[in-house]
Amino acid sequence: MKGLIIGQVAQIGKVQEFGEKGFKKQEVIIKTLEEYPNVYCVEFTGKNTSLVNSFAINDNVRIDVNIRGREYTSEKGNYSVFHSINAWKV
Repeated sequence: MKGLIIGQVAQIGKVQEFGEKGFKKQEVIIKTLEEYPNVYCVEFTGKNTSLVNSFAINDNVRIDVNIRGREYTSEKGNYSVFHSINAWKV
């Protein structure tokens, strides 16, 4: 599912690298500018981590995102749903 988040940069995480193949991601916390703001953790992955280089705290941004959800059932039978917000355009 595609979406759009418009808000202000509240925090910028460090680039994290995973595995031998060099997968990387960087998380950015965005706070919307509404009367009752929402706060989102937006992930930038792979080559899209370079998009974060132009950000500074308190910058106003408009980010096109993909919203993804995944199901998981543990070995003990506990069911969970995980969500991620992955940026692809700034």
